[in-house]
Amino acid sequence: MHYFYFILCQKKPSRRDQVLFLLLPLLFHCFCLFKFLSSFLLHAYMALQPLSSSSTRPSGFKYDVLLICGVGGTEDEEDVRELTDLLYGYLGPAELRTFRFTFTDHEAILEELIQISRMAIVVISNNFASSSYCLDNLSNILDYFDANGRLRQLLPVFHHVDPDDVAKGVHLKSFKDDHVDRLQLQKWTLALQQLANLPDHFHFGLEDEYYGGEIFEKALAKVISDDFKPLRVQDNLVGMVSRVAKVIKLLDLQSGGGVHMVGITGIVGIGKTTLAREVLNLIADQFEVVCFLRNVSNDINLCRISRRHDHYDRFLYFIPGKDEECVRFIYFFEAIKDICSRLCEKKVLLIVDDVDKLKQLQTLANITDWFSPGSRIITTSRDKHLLVSHGIERIYEVSDLNDEEALDLLTWTVFKDKIAPSECKEGLNYAVTLASGLPLSLIELGSHLCELSMLEWKYYLRSWKESPDETIQAVLELSLDGLVAMEKNIFLDIACCFKGYPLVEVQHILRAHYRECVTDYISALVSKFLINISSSGELTLHEWMRNMGKEIVRRKSSRMPCVSSRLWILEDIRQVLEDCTGTHKIRTICLDLSSTEEGTISWDGKGFKNMENLKTLIIKNVHFSEAPKYLPSSLRVLDWQSYPSQYLPPNFYPGNLSICKLPKCCFVSSEICGLLNKKPVNLDNLSFDNGEHSSNEMVYVSCLPNSREMTVMVSE
Repeated sequence: MHYFYFILCQKKPSRRDQVLFLLLPLLFHCFCLFKFLSSFLLHAYMALQPLSSSSTRPSGFKYDVLLICGVGGTEDEEDVRELTDLLYGYLGPAELRTFRFTFTDHEAILEELIQISRMAIVVISNNFASSSYCLDNLSNILDYFDANGRLRQLLPVFHHVDPDDVAKGVHLKSFKDDHVDRLQLQKWTLALQQLANLPDHFHFGLEDEYYGGEIFEKALAKVISDDFKPLRVQDNLVGMVSRVAKVIKLLDLQSGGGVHMVGITGIVGIGKTTLAREVLNLIADQFEVVCFLRNVSNDINLCRISRRHDHYDRFLYFIPGKDEECVRFIYFFEAIKDICSRLCEKKVLLIVDDVDKLKQLQTLANITDWFSPGSRIITTSRDKHLLVSHGIERIYEVSDLNDEEALDLLTWTVFKDKIAPSECKEGLNYAVTLASGLPLSLIELGSHLCELSMLEWKYYLRSWKESPDETIQAVLELSLDGLVAMEKNIFLDIACCFKGYPLVEVQHILRAHYRECVTDYISALVSKFLINISSSGELTLHEWMRNMGKEIVRRKSSRMPCVSSRLWILEDIRQVLEDCTGTHKIRTICLDLSSTEEGTISWDGKGFKNMENLKTLIIKNVHFSEAPKYLPSSLRVLDWQSYPSQYLPPNFYPGNLSICKLPKCCFVSSEICGLLNKKPVNLDNLSFDNGEHSSNEMVYVSCLPNSREMTVMVSE
């Protein structure tokens, strides 16, 4: 700048100065261009280089487990090899890429092996410390894992040798007597102490059996907990190890032919997405490209193209071995199109989360030919039938946590530790019972308990039992999305009234109630894990699903029994009948007390008068002070055990009645004839008996259009 100022200030610059004045800007621009190009080429070169072994995020592991057999002599060589064969037999079928290495193998490859393995299992034998060669290799292994902060990925197995003796250096006595170099001996001693003091290790004595399965689960847990995690999941994934292993086995990663699809299904809140994420984290580096399409059920319907911008979906595009990951927000159908164009001929791991439409699966099927053989597609869905109908044969159904797993998860959520204070165990066990093995409820419950004192636990758990948590309720209600109106109504009927009833009986009741066959609707509810059918043919459902259904009915009626569509609680029914507050909104009353309970309703018999839309009335094990003076003619199902009279109300017209069961009643034959004379044209199930003295008579009811053979049990 000073030179330019000098030139400009001269009155008559020389010819040399004029040339310099013209050349200097050109030289300056050339210098800037050179600097830019050199910087660009340097960055391009660095981008093409593989990650170093000291990278903070290890990737590109060739092996999941390095199984090292440390044999110091020939005396125990056979036993140690038997143990390593056993471990290899567990690790191989679980799709954990395992390499077996013996210290007698070539030493030069050991350093490379430990760099390309996620974790190492080191089997230490009784004579291990008698070999300087084995001790040197062990020191090298520990140095590498320690230098890279991965000591937790080391799992020692002590075979016929006490870890305490190893830590004390008892087995190095012979080297001390041989006057081995002091520094070398100190290095061996520190290595053995470090190995023996690792928190996770296994010890097999002379009389102990080999627990290969336990070692396998511990190894898998360490592989899963490795730092290489493209997708984040919560800490302390209780019960996840065995579930991950089963999904990986279904993926059949060692089979390179074709593109396989695996489905993960189960109830809402059971951990399907978490499981899929953990599987991805474990096997991501075996693929060229990893894609995760999250929560596609909230995306647009694929049968139409919408440009709404309030339902975005996350598409994770990750290439293992690179420093960066490209995260973009796109629609599901755009994601599929993008995958086809970008990932053609690539070995791809694609996870599609929360599929709820067949169109989505059909779209996935159309792109499998684009991927390289060995690619895998994992889909999660609440609808098992959806996966089956698409032809996905490999399906893993996620089950509830057992009591032990549930207690571990709750304890960790509350105390951030595996061990709870002794004074809390009773409260935790009760909370586990309330959560019913659902991870969602355990985590939500634990997040509240950790903020409360022990004195507050009792009151909070009581309120939790009486009123479902709003957060859990909102998540569970997502499972009702996409149901047709009839499916939702049938689910609410079963949740409120028919848990534990035989399937066949419920089908008859609901068919009469809705005047429609309900078999397909019930099957749809089963496939969506809203209800279940036990091995004995009874309808069951998860306790949280049942509570969710009841809460929907209560909320819709503003918790006022008189306007509720369904009544099933003794106190609510007693209030409505004794106070005569029933309305046209009541459609089902099911008061079925167990034989150990006693219920009494003291009324004037007029409680049903205003229930002109009541269709189903089921009463069992309840004593009424008087017989009903009125029954709605809208009734389609009448099942009243110990009906308190010999006669039905004279103003009752049974034209809509399909099922009439009055067990343990005191009816007489003349009353049956009177009922039939009123021509109940829809009646197809008629049963009377007094419970003690009855006879079976097969009768034909010729006056009824739907007449059929019916068993009528009448008192003698």
